Amino acid sequence: MKRLLVAVACLGLASCSRTIVRSNVQTFTATDPITKTDRIFIKGLHTDRHQELEQQSWAVMVANYLSSKGYTVASDVQNSDVLLIVGFDVDNGTTRSYSYNIPQYGVVGYSGSSTTGTSTTFGNTTNYNSYTTNTPQYGVTGYNSGVGYSTVFNRIGMVQGYRRGNGKPRVVYSGQISSSGSCGMLSVVSPALVKSLFKNFPAPGSFRDDERLDDPC
Repeated sequence: MKRLLVAVACLGLASCSRTIVRSNVQTFTATDPITKTDRIFIKGLHTDRHQELEQQSWAVMVANYLSSKGYTVASDVQNSDVLLIVGFDVDNGTTRSYSYNIPQYGVVGYSGSSTTGTSTTFGNTTNYNSYTTNTPQYGVTGYNSGVGYSTVFNRIGMVQGYRRGNGKPRVVYSGQISSSGSCGMLSVVSPALVKSLFKNFPAPGSFRDDERLDDPC
C-alpha cells in the first residue's frame, strides 16, 4: 500500500513539473479564406539549420492536427487546392543572471515563560529547586543571498498558405508565432508550437496561448 501511494505521488509531481510553452500568435487571412472543403497539402519549410526529416516532421504534425479538426489533407500538391508551408526555429539561448534571497528560520524571541518548583526537607533544612520554561517564537532570522543563472531560448514559427489555381498561387493565409523559455530542444517544443499556431486556424487575430509539453525538456 505504501509503495502504491509513493507511485501515485510521483506521478502527481511529474505532471505538475511538465514544461509550459507560452507563445504569442498572430495570423492573417484573405477575403477568400481556407475552408474545410479545400484539399490542403502541407510542406515543411526548407532550411539549412534543420535536417530534412525534421522539416518533414513539422508537416506531419500539422497534417495530423488539421485532420483531427476536420480538414482534408492532400497526399500530393497536384491534387490540392491550398499549399501550406510551415517552419520553426530556435536560437542558441541567452544566459541571464538573477538574484535570490532564501529566508532562514529560527527562534526570534519568547512569548512567555512558566516556572515550576519542588522542595525537599531534611530536618530543619528545606531545599527548593525551580525550573523555568520559556515558550519560543519562530520567524525569519536572516537571509542567504546569491546570484543564479538561467538560459532563455527564443523560439519562432511561421505558416504561409497559398491557394492554387490556373494562374500564380495567391497568398491566402499567414501566421507567426514567438515563444521563449528554458527549453531549447526544438523537437520537444514543436508539438506545442504547432497546437498554438493552428489553434484558431484559419481565423485571423492575435492571442497568447499556453501549451503543456508531454515530454520533459
